[in-house]
Amino acid sequence: MAKGRFDLDDMRDQLIQMQDMGGMGALMDKLPGMGQMPQSVKNQMIGDKESSRMIAIINSMTPKERNHVNLIKGSRKKRIAAGSGTDVQHVNKLLKQFEKMQKNNEKNERRQDEKDDATNGRDARPRRDARSF
Repeated sequence: MAKGRFDLDDMRDQLIQMQDMGGMGALMDKLPGMGQMPQSVKNQMIGDKESSRMIAIINSMTPKERNHVNLIKGSRKKRIAAGSGTDVQHVNKLLKQFEKMQKNNEKNERRQDEKDDATNGRDARPRRDARSF
């Protein structure tokens, strides 16, 4: 992750790492209590086929598109879909999922910064003097 920004290269790296560990199914089986999880819930998790498709879509993007998702509009989506052997709907799904992951990552970074500030003896929120209003 460069400069504290989560981009599609980071997402692709995470998907590849997950595949290298045996996929989501293998990871779920290693967690306590997940063996009893209903199959319908397991089916909703990202499968190996889906993660391979997502990697192919990301690989079909230019480095500039992977770093600046806001550049990806209609004609680029068509090109990416054709290059990855998928449909524009799959590209849209990946971009929505990426957006959620990016927001979640930013939220986690803020929490960690607040936690670090509290650990270092600083209040995470700046105090306001009554005279500053």
